[in-house]
Amino acid sequence: MKSICVCGKCGSPRLLQDAYVSVNDTSDVRTFDNTLCEDCDYDGHDIRNVEVPDEFDIAGDTYVLPKP
Repeated sequence: MKSICVCGKCGSPRLLQDAYVSVNDTSDVRTFDNTLCEDCDYDGHDIRNVEVPDEFDIAGDTYVLPKP
């Protein structure tokens, strides 16, 4: 099992954050609190940490959120 972050609205693990990358030192990367779901365009105010199997494919799989 591995722990990943998913969108709290649709379960997608394809989340994006704004970032700053230094041109002269690419190891200097800083992320900001703006998060966006690539699949549903949700603004990212509900990001959930979940456990998924090791073979879970972040590029193609979607986590099934439990019913409230």
